[in-house]
Amino acid sequence: MNKLYIGNLSPAVTADDLRQLFGDRKLPLAGQVLLKSGYAFVDYPDQNWAIRAIETLSGRPAVPHFRHPLGATLSIPFEISGSPP
Repeated sequence: MNKLYIGNLSPAVTADDLRQLFGDRKLPLAGQVLLKSGYAFVDYPDQNWAIRAIETLSGRPAVPHFRHPLGATLSIPFEISGSPP
C-alpha cells in the first residue's frame, strides 16, 4: 500500500466527500480514508496510482461545496510511503 497525506481540508469535509472526490476522477482508493481535523490519509495499491492521484488533484479545490472561505485547496505533497515499486 502507498499512503497519501491530504492536507488543508476544511473541518466540514467528510470521508465520504473524499471518496467521492477521488471516485469522480476515477482514482479508486485501496482502503479506508483516515480523516482527522484538516487532513486525511488515503491508501493506493501501488505507486503508479498514488502518483496519478497527486498529479490529478494537487492544488485543486478539495471539495467545492465545502470550500474554505480563504480559498483553500487540496494539498498532496509529493511524498508516498509504502513498499517500493
